[in-house]
Amino acid sequence: LRRFFSALLSLCMAVLLCTGAFAASTDGFSNFQAVNTYSKDSFADVSGWYATHVATVYTYGLMQGTVDPATGERMFSPGGEITLAETITLAARIHSIYSGDNYKFVQGSPWYQTYVDYAVEHNILSSVQEYSSYLSSATRAQFATIMASALPDSAYQEINMVEQGAIPDVD
Repeated sequence: LRRFFSALLSLCMAVLLCTGAFAASTDGFSNFQAVNTYSKDSFADVSGWYATHVATVYTYGLMQGTVDPATGERMFSPGGEITLAETITLAARIHSIYSGDNYKFVQGSPWYQTYVDYAVEHNILSSVQEYSSYLSSATRAQFATIMASALPDSAYQEINMVEQGAIPDVD
């Protein structure tokens, strides 16, 4: 169940960011354009209610999925956990598109290094050593922190005010 909610949270956040639902100013949101063509067989493991959201994040180039090493099929892994590396990759792509810098991400070694370097350079992360293992699953707090740092404060519209301490499990 935790894996499902982690994947769902990432999809919802990416879709909301793409459509500008949080946008106070839509300047950078106009940079989000379709870069991939999605078809219902783009991923072997995508069907059901979330397929339209997968189509959105794929079409806008925010998420690319993976390749199953055993079968060679393209997968989205909707039931899987999102790693810190994948979260940072998503945040870097969102930042790059929003800012219009047209950064060309080239797969490094490890594969996510170029995204981590970009994230540090653009203050999404404070340093390359911010996390000890980028292949670890991202907690909800880590995901939210990284994603909130992907865009400037002006891109977020305040929708309500929560008093400090009003949510018992949030410091």
